[in-house]
Amino acid sequence: MGDYQDCLENIERDPIYCVLNLIRVFWYLRGGIISSKQEAGNWGLTTLPNEFKLTIQKVVNRYLYEKQNYDFDKNELLILRDYLKINVQEILD
Repeated sequence: MGDYQDCLENIERDPIYCVLNLIRVFWYLRGGIISSKQEAGNWGLTTLPNEFKLTIQKVVNRYLYEKQNYDFDKNELLILRDYLKINVQEILD
């Protein structure tokens, strides 16, 4: 959970690592699944709301193909972060 907290604060600095880790934590808490970053990204693409698919797809592509470069808008990262944070908090409460 320490890494989760760091990613909530640093998603803009390291969007690839942080988005995938936030999804991993959410999936683990929701379903008890321990996943790799790639598995979490793929799960996020098929499970999370459509409004996040473009952001998650950019993250997954960047993770898999390091030479690809994507710009991330601050708002797209913060909206996804907030969605995951709210859902994780609901599970923990």
